[in-house]
Amino acid sequence: MRVELKEGYNFQVRIYYNHDHGDYAYQLFSHVPLLRWDNKEEFPLLATFPHHHHDEQGKVKPSPLLGEPLKDINIVLAEVSKFFRME
Repeated sequence: MRVELKEGYNFQVRIYYNHDHGDYAYQLFSHVPLLRWDNKEEFPLLATFPHHHHDEQGKVKPSPLLGEPLKDINIVLAEVSKFFRME
């Protein structure tokens, strides 16, 4: 699902089944990625592996998401709202 927001911002949610588990990706972006959360198995040294967050500077951090879309979406939307309040 992709939603067009104000002033050229977009928000995208991808939830899909990948072999033996569910994968997700949430992303706020304009012409560049801004905030991203996903569970692609790229950062095994993070305490929350495979869940991780890419911040506005592109730094990868631990994520509070657990791969439970009905709970995770509230966390993501709160962070997206905070991003717009800081602008």
